[in-house]
Amino acid sequence: MSQAPEQRHRDDGFSIIEVVISLTLMALILAALPNALRLSGRAWTTTQQLERSDALDAALTTIDGLLARAMTLYRANDDGTRGIVFSGQPTAVSFLTATSRGPQGGGLYSYEISSAQTGEGSNTLILKSGLVANLLQSAQSATLGDEHTLIENLATVSFRYFGTPSNAKPSLDEPLQSTWLTAWNDPTKLPELIEVEVSMTNADRLEQRTHVIELRLR
Repeated sequence: MSQAPEQRHRDDGFSIIEVVISLTLMALILAALPNALRLSGRAWTTTQQLERSDALDAALTTIDGLLARAMTLYRANDDGTRGIVFSGQPTAVSFLTATSRGPQGGGLYSYEISSAQTGEGSNTLILKSGLVANLLQSAQSATLGDEHTLIENLATVSFRYFGTPSNAKPSLDEPLQSTWLTAWNDPTKLPELIEVEVSMTNADRLEQRTHVIELRLR
């Protein structure tokens, strides 16, 4: 009986065709990877832009709802005169309004909307409020103990006021008419309109918003 020939087993490994196919697939994947990373980065940037824009819209909506209900209420001054509880400055505005859902429940509240600059040079829009205890006090009649950040990292914040101040004097050349002012300290009446202008850097792009509010209860 003859012995069966010894079988030869090839070493385990890849054939040339398998190596070529693997290298081709790897090259295709590496070629597509930069585009995939760019698309992922753009999607992330777009999401951030939308979130920042939504936050700014929410802040302006809050400001609109409060300022539109600013009330013409008087308070006694130290010199015995009376003046409206309202102050309009280039980067801040304070006023009174009534609400049924304030931080301390319903009632008459004093509000201040102001811009605070951070150490990095950006601005934060802050809302302060306090329940008015006694409107007849000559000093500030409410402690603004409740503070809420409306939006952070703004490039600029400014307020302007439209109306005719009571101390304005007409002339023959220029009749008395309403105009935009950077401050409003008239002790007898509120402005007709308030403009809020903000700008922010949103994904390396400067986004600017101008919002005009009519004071309906003046």
